[in-house]
This record gives sequence, structure tokens and C-alpha cells, in this order.
Amino acid sequence: MLVPAAQATLKRALFYGPTTDTNTGVAEKFVGCCNIADGGHGFAAIGTTSANSQVWSEAIWLTKTTTDFAAFDIIIIGDAPRGTFDRTRWNTAIVTRAVWSAAVTGNVLIFGGDPDWHFFFFGQPGAQSLVQNAVTFGANQTGYSQHATGLYVALSQVNFGSNPGGQDTAEPVALLGGLGTAAFTAFTPQKVDETPLGNVIEKIASDSAAGFTPMLDCLSDSDLSGWTQSAHQTFWSWPATFVPWAIVLDMPAGSGTPNYMTPCAFSAIPGMDPAVYVLIRPPPGLLNQLTASPCLQAHLTGQTPAQQCSVTARLATLPGNTPVANRRIGFAVTSGPNVSATLTYSPTSKLTDNNGQVTLTYPGSTTVGQDVITVFLDDNGNGSRDPCEAVTTALCNWGSPYVTVAANPTTAYEAGPVSATFTITRVGGTTGPLTVNLALGGTAATVGEDYLLATPPSINYSGTPFQATI
Repeated sequence: MLVPAAQATLKRALFYGPTTDTNTGVAEKFVGCCNIADGGHGFAAIGTTSANSQVWSEAIWLTKTTTDFAAFDIIIIGDAPRGTFDRTRWNTAIVTRAVWSAAVTGNVLIFGGDPDWHFFFFGQPGAQSLVQNAVTFGANQTGYSQHATGLYVALSQVNFGSNPGGQDTAEPVALLGGLGTAAFTAFTPQKVDETPLGNVIEKIASDSAAGFTPMLDCLSDSDLSGWTQSAHQTFWSWPATFVPWAIVLDMPAGSGTPNYMTPCAFSAIPGMDPAVYVLIRPPPGLLNQLTASPCLQAHLTGQTPAQQCSVTARLATLPGNTPVANRRIGFAVTSGPNVSATLTYSPTSKLTDNNGQVTLTYPGSTTVGQDVITVFLDDNGNGSRDPCEAVTTALCNWGSPYVTVAANPTTAYEAGPVSATFTITRVGGTTGPLTVNLALGGTAATVGEDYLLATPPSINYSGTPFQATI
């Protein structure tokens, strides 16, 4: 059970000087600086008194004890100078990590990138929202019986790891070495044919425990996606007390988190590897994961009786995977041929059973297409997905089978060589086999001269998988 702890009227943030920008920094302005007396978000403005949030230079930082650090609600090691590759700015924090890390007993969020850069130079509102929600989350005291100091870290564009002989190798993150018995290791893609990506981000955890006001759930996948080359570090290992909160779906093949699988197969991008991008440490009992299974299915239309689409939502704790009972789940067919279908539920109350599950079922129509099913926590019982409610998606395809083709990248040049993939996705019913023949044309279509083809020019689908990559 989460127990709210008493808090001061205004919370206090401590900024590590070498990574702080009191002119334009997102966290700094959110807390209150730059001639703003109070950022208006429950924090004491940056100043020099014991009641203020503060910025400590390296010289001051070196003199402080664990008790001094624990007097603050959150420690912030940020993204200044914006987008820097310079890891030497962490030297003092690394030397003293045993001291300040011992004070960090609260919520932690570690981000593998440079959000201030993407907000300041590219105007990405999701980057600003990420920082603001991370600071709010880190300083929150709910779930702790006594005052707890949180932490927010953005690793900016610092490169980690190496690629000797073409073998990617992660590197320990010395800055974070005091936060657990196991090492944080991170890797930044450095191969000639790779650049750090991060256009497609998926949240995989929810701060949706009963009695807790969601903060991170108020960020959507779209808030975190589309920043353009924002994932500068992928995490390969971390202490057991930390949980992946968001993953990158478009890291180059071989550069993802080893042996990591997405919660739903259809969200994986062929030719790309998923990678852990954001780690958090919550209070016990805070995190859940909402999944929908199967998250992708296909049926034929025009059958007698009509075929059924059935999706089971499951809510479980993270870590631990313990079912969460008695939480209301909402479902909506938000697009597709069956938006007006009659939906039935088991249990009919739509409250999760002892297995943490609720199942949706509905019949298909005679129309070909793809249903998008939104699955969400519906604690207020209004039947609609509201902001800050945990959400996931399932797809139900209907009709005679057909295929779609997607290229990645969409353009290649003679300067190459560039590895490219065509993803052929089968849509519609999958009960029968389907052979797809491939024909290439155009002025650059000579095998062995313009390109090398690694896949035979035909594909046979005999059920699953629904995708094939050339």
C-alpha cells in the first residue's frame, strides 16, 4: 500500500553545477530561475538560502556529506551544456558518487539522451514534458514512510561502449555506479553505417498503482517519439531495483539491448532492434504493465458464423509480474471496419480478475480492414481513455489476405554501400497459405551491380509470422 509522506510546502531541487543552465534549462526554469520567483510547480526557486533550491559548483559539491544531499527532494544531473559529448563534466560527481548516491532513496529516472537540446533547438514539446514530468516524479514522496531524495539524470550525447572488430561492447556508466550492486552499462552506436536513432519510442511501464496520481503516464509514446536521432545511449544492464520504462524500437540491427524483446511483437520494426532507453526506480508497488494479448491477429470476413476477435488485457506489477486484481479496464475499437460492433466482456464488470485479466470479444463484419483496439485503465469508469490513464493497443485484421510494402531507408545513393530492408506485411486472414512473388524494376535494378539481394524473390506465408523482411 502506498502511503503519502508529509512534505514541505515547497520542494527543493539540487542541481549539479557543471550540468546546469540557469538561463534556459528546462528543469531549471520548471523549478524556478531566470528571474522567476517560483516556477509554479511546487518547488522553491533556485537561490542560496536553506529554503531555496540550489546549484552547487564542483568545489561546493566536494565538501558536502550524504546528509547535506539528503536535505533536498531531488538531485538533478542535467543536459548542460546542451547536447555535449564531454563526460569530464561528471568527474566530481563520479569521485563523490558514494556520498551523494547514498542520499538517493527515492524515485529515479535515467534518460539516455539530450532532451534540453531537442527542446531548445528543435522545439520538441515532448522533450520539455519529459524533463518536467521526470523532475516531478523524482521529487514525489508518495510511497515512502519518510522523506526520500530522488534523482533525475540525462546522459546527453556522451558516447559509451566500443565496436572492436565489428563487435558492439557496452561500457559501465561510472556516474551511476553508486546506485546499485549491479552495474549500469550503456552503448552508443558507432558503426560507419549507423547513427543514433530514437524516432520511435514505446512506453512499457505505467505508474498506475491504486492510490498514486500518475505522472509518467501523462507522457504518451508520441511525446517521446519523432525527436530525430535522440537515443544516444541504450542500456544493456542495470541493477534489479530499476525497471525499463521506455524503449527505442528503431535502433540498427545488432545495436539494441541484447536479448531484449518488445512486450508485443507487432511493435517491433523488422531490421531494427529494440533497446532500453529510459530506466526508472519507483517505490515498491508503484509500477504496473498493461498488455493486450494477442496484440495482433487476423481473421477472414464473410464467414458463417462470423469469426470473433478476442483480446485479453492483463495488468501486472513491475517488477515481479504479479497479477493486479479489481482494476477497471476500458476497451474501444477506435478505427477500422468494426467501430460499431457490439462488445462483450469477461468479467462483465470489466474489473480485472484474480489473474489480472479482462477479455473483450466481438464479431467481425463483412468489410475488409484493420481494427485498432485501444485498451486502457478506466479507473473513473467513464468508458473513455482520459489523459494520464495507462494505455496499450491491439490490432485485429479482417478480410482476404493482401500485403503492404515498406522500405527502410526509403532512399539509397550510389555512394553506398547501404543496407536496406523491404518489409512485406500480410494483412487479412491467415488461415491459408499465401505466396508473394517479388519483381524489381527501375533504372537501378541489376542484381549484383546495383544491389545484392539477400532474400529469394518469393515469400510463402503459411500462418505466422505476418511479416517478412527482404
